[in-house]
Amino acid sequence: MQRTACKKRLKCQFIRFQSTLPLPRSHSESIDTLRQKMKGKVPAHQSLLVLYTKTPTKFWPSDIGSASSLYQNALLYQKEFQGKVLLCRSSSNGFRETCSSLNFTDADSPQVHKATFFAKMANPFYINALASGNLGDWAKELRERTQDGIDVVNMLEGPGQARSLIRSSYKSLEYDKKRKLVKKIWVMVCTHGSRDCRCGEHGTAVYGAFIKEISSRKLWHRFNVCEVSHVGGHAYAANVLVYPYGDWYGTMRPEDIPSFIDSIDGIEGGESLSGPQSPLWRGSWFDQPGEPVSEGDQGLRA
Repeated sequence: MQRTACKKRLKCQFIRFQSTLPLPRSHSESIDTLRQKMKGKVPAHQSLLVLYTKTPTKFWPSDIGSASSLYQNALLYQKEFQGKVLLCRSSSNGFRETCSSLNFTDADSPQVHKATFFAKMANPFYINALASGNLGDWAKELRERTQDGIDVVNMLEGPGQARSLIRSSYKSLEYDKKRKLVKKIWVMVCTHGSRDCRCGEHGTAVYGAFIKEISSRKLWHRFNVCEVSHVGGHAYAANVLVYPYGDWYGTMRPEDIPSFIDSIDGIEGGESLSGPQSPLWRGSWFDQPGEPVSEGDQGLRA
């Protein structure tokens, strides 16, 4: 175990050393090649469950399941929906302090997390207290939300129409002065450095750039920004996920953030950095059609 950790540390140090060397002429070409390779590299999923924690990402283990039994059980449960599960640390200090910590001494101990569930063509669904013991109680609700999203998308004329409808929906009811928040765009940045140092370095820099830019523009009524665990595709760091649009982006850098925010917030002008036309585009959860959700197992396969 110590030898593996040492090898990872040495690899990260070597990558940092390489970054101080003069860039070869082919550097931009290699980035272009990388961006071509990442097109369509989004795991098929019909739902996304994020579990909140206040534990700083620098303390997250490479395997999140080793510090959270709920995460382990949720992974089994989400497979019923071709879903994904991510650990999430919110940028909101007030909300973050109400969240649970990871348990590094006894991962099997009962844990309760706040959570948000995303399904296609639906508003994010907030759960105040999710635990291994009540995952089965939430099964019917989450299954129905997932199935509704699949049914709607399968009636549409491809991913393009699905993306257009969900964006139009969010723009039409995005803000109401009396009710304050109606809808927000979720920006999730993989900063899981213990899983791969590229995610820790590029992801952390991009996450900080999002915080700075959104704060300077006073756009917190429009965005939720958070750090999340491993999403796959270390080579494409920084990886950024935008929900409920279901869009995935890679190779993002801090200098991309102002234009990227303009693009996803619908501000016209300049190069569009959101959607399929973006050079940062990895793909979307709308790119893979969903199958009917199984009714056979109503709970966990633990």
